Amino acid sequence: MRHIPQEIPVGKNEGLPSDSVVNLDNIHVIPKKSLEHRLGHIDSTRIREIKRALGYVLDWSELKTL
Repeated sequence: MRHIPQEIPVGKNEGLPSDSVVNLDNIHVIPKKSLEHRLGHIDSTRIREIKRALGYVLDWSELKTL
């Protein structure tokens, strides 16, 4: 955890066993069929934070202000 704008802290509230981060600093695309089961969930408040972090990664000013 680096506490940078591209990271969103997650943990027990999202159904994870321990604290972690959603890191958007290095994004990769993978096929949906390679995802076997969910590890947790993200609510609408966290989705907004993820979009804002993505704005920092892509230097997309409209997303940075969400």
